[in-house]
Amino acid sequence: MSLADQSRHTLDAGAKRSPHRWRSAARRVAVLTAMVIGIASLPGLQPLAHPVPGGGVSASRGHGEPVVFTVGTIEEIDSLNPMLAIMSAGILFSTFLYDTITTVSPVDFSAAPGLAQSWKPSDGNLTWTYRIRTGLHWSDGHPLTAEDPAYTLSRILAGGPGRGTWGNYLTSVRSVDAPDAATLVLHLKEPNALLPSLPIPILPKHVFEKYSDDKLADFPVTPGKLVSSGPFRLIEGSPGGSLYRFENNPDNWRGPAAFDALTFRIFKSQDTIVQALVKGEIDYTSSLSLLQTDVLMKRRGISARLFDKVGSFRELAFNTGSVDTETGKPIGDPNPAVLDPKFRYALTTAIDRKAIAAKAFQGGATPLATTIAPPFDRFRWDPPAEEAAVYDPERAARLLDAAGYRRGPNGTRTLPNGTEMRPLRLIGRSTEQTSLGTVQLVREWFENLGIPTKVTAMEENRLQDVISTGNYDLFEWGWNYDEDPDSILMYFACDQRGLFSDSWYCSDKYDALYTSQKRRIDPADRIADIRKMQELLYRDTPYIITVSEKGAEAYRSDRFHGLPAGKDPELQYDVDSIFKVQPGPAQASDGAGGTSAAAGDPKLIVGGGAGTIALVAISWLLVRRRRQATAEDRA
Repeated sequence: MSLADQSRHTLDAGAKRSPHRWRSAARRVAVLTAMVIGIASLPGLQPLAHPVPGGGVSASRGHGEPVVFTVGTIEEIDSLNPMLAIMSAGILFSTFLYDTITTVSPVDFSAAPGLAQSWKPSDGNLTWTYRIRTGLHWSDGHPLTAEDPAYTLSRILAGGPGRGTWGNYLTSVRSVDAPDAATLVLHLKEPNALLPSLPIPILPKHVFEKYSDDKLADFPVTPGKLVSSGPFRLIEGSPGGSLYRFENNPDNWRGPAAFDALTFRIFKSQDTIVQALVKGEIDYTSSLSLLQTDVLMKRRGISARLFDKVGSFRELAFNTGSVDTETGKPIGDPNPAVLDPKFRYALTTAIDRKAIAAKAFQGGATPLATTIAPPFDRFRWDPPAEEAAVYDPERAARLLDAAGYRRGPNGTRTLPNGTEMRPLRLIGRSTEQTSLGTVQLVREWFENLGIPTKVTAMEENRLQDVISTGNYDLFEWGWNYDEDPDSILMYFACDQRGLFSDSWYCSDKYDALYTSQKRRIDPADRIADIRKMQELLYRDTPYIITVSEKGAEAYRSDRFHGLPAGKDPELQYDVDSIFKVQPGPAQASDGAGGTSAAAGDPKLIVGGGAGTIALVAISWLLVRRRRQATAEDRA
């Protein structure tokens, strides 16, 4: 299989990131263009947004109308199949439809009951036994038993498409079996530090087994054909669409949510999504800028907040050496300079992280030096003072000189062999204002050092294709990862090249440390390995980590309550947080009904203030080109 085919096999639909590459990662994710998408009614079901005195809306269960909780987002859905999904929203949706073996505790990110009610290790942590809930059924009436998770995990172990996203949880697992309908057993060659966590969506064996790995894209995920078990059932929507509707699954072990239906509307810009919230067309969004959130905090009937995202960072990713994974021969056309770790490392202090946080993110981010982001501070390695990730262009220049990248007569740096350096191709994501703002700042800093740099804006799906072929030098993107740092550290292992690695990084020393930390049962020993891994990544520099971004969310507190507050994870962190949403006004709501804004309220547009003028001016043409391309693509 060619590299492009391998990449398409696992990355086909999407932008990074999810695990939660939640790039995005878990990556977070694509902004589309400006127009509000109309919302049609479900058969026999209407969005509950009744006018009340004062122009607001109400979510009370009056006159028998069903309660619909409507979420507005700018995140695209790449796939509803958890073995193929990469983007955060796609993976979230898959957990609506398919139960996971374990869920995640919002308190300490430890394993919590899911399909498995309990678990226990034995034989020196080489055997893990999970007790699976009984009396459950798939939506087609077929019994859900331990055979389903056993089959799903076995497909992943065999190297199926889900290996890239979920395989890290199964490291050292040699086999999985189901001795009876309520028992799932994992047999390990060595201890696995991630267990008992198995937040892996489970597919129905009686359907899944009909589709080989190369035919998995044909697995039915459309309303009427999708066989699911999760807390919600899909009644409208498909990948690439702009509207998804879910209804409660009365047969799920959780029982029904407090509302009757869940709707997701995919918007084309943050501007229109804010206006929809103000007008009561949606109930919740986390697709907000810092300044938009500040404005919404002052509005009656709306509760808004900023919070630290879980496991979130943004980076500049280099092409460290793209290769054909079958032959080991180089592919693509990376600039020779980016293949040199000394060149990449020299640029760690050429980046002003504080400026990126203040200008590109409008203050909605904090500087970060390594891949370990809050709240996983106990794992983090911090560079020593003499290598601190602070803006020091003089140090960057000295390191470049020492590595042989000296300025030529025209001020442009040359390669160590004396030839002139061709411009670095720096790619920003056309869907993200923060990405466009970041790459413009970076270009200025690089060129001040004598490094010629050409900025290009690119849509995320296209960028994935470019990465898979190795035809790039560096780009800006970000990751959000879930309950353990392993879910991001895994992507730097050599075996991730051609799968989820976007830097093509490969180091035998890193791989040895990665394997070691997975075996460590003692937390202190594991943390020591993970810190060594970060130190190696910092000096080899496949990524230059820039910031950890803050999240923002707002909801109609005059219609719903029970949503996250304070330092809680965002509402879309997992399924269980969705179940905390309750209809009816929050006690702290400042009005019986919210106020309405005119459709063109300038304070709610693109962050809404003079502080964004410079950023808008820098990126206007790039964004405009992106919007035109998106409209054509979706025509």
